Amino acid sequence: MAEQRYIWCRECDKLHHVTRFDGAPAYVMEGGEERELSRDDGRAFLERHAGHPLETLRENGEKCFPVGAAGDPMRVGYVEATDGRESFVIRSFRRTIAEPLEFELIRGRLKPYRVAVAIQEARLRKEMKQRLRSVASERAAAEKTNLFIELLNDLVGDLNPDAIKVVGYDYADASLEYGWLEPPMVDVLMRRLSVHFSAAELDAVRGFIDAHREPDDVLALLLKRNYAIERAGA
Repeated sequence: MAEQRYIWCRECDKLHHVTRFDGAPAYVMEGGEERELSRDDGRAFLERHAGHPLETLRENGEKCFPVGAAGDPMRVGYVEATDGRESFVIRSFRRTIAEPLEFELIRGRLKPYRVAVAIQEARLRKEMKQRLRSVASERAAAEKTNLFIELLNDLVGDLNPDAIKVVGYDYADASLEYGWLEPPMVDVLMRRLSVHFSAAELDAVRGFIDAHREPDDVLALLLKRNYAIERAGA
């Protein structure tokens, strides 16, 4: 991953995000025709703040927490950064859709304050029902699928979120991680299912579990992290 850098004017408390698009031209419509305007956002920032104390901030690891859908231009983002001495949270936002990103610098750090665990219920319900149709009637497959979801939810509800092994990340939602459904948890689930499922149904469930436990598959647990800004000196 490329290093993310920001130039911080300590006097004005303004930030510029250094990107490979700093020298990219802008395009405007004039008289029904598109006209290219040369620009260099990085150079313009340096010229505006010439003679001011400037520092470079670098993102601190990969801690970021966007609020909103990935494709939403009005999404607000938070990322941790440092000057090598202090930790900061950089908030990025737009006032209107027509305006460029602005940045607010906050002294502090991003701290997770809650982790929720869930299963991929909609996907699981669809695929488990389809698997059980091979060994049960339509009605029985639907009933047993509901029971499978219920028992798995009960099992996951008893888990300590901090004890779940993280095996993947959601690239569209930085607050979402994927957790590993450990073999002992599968064994407990199978024992609970055995009271209600026939031998053929249990075999179908076991085959389904063995085929879908990869980190990016349907049995991966969903770990939802929420963050708060822990302000320096608070």
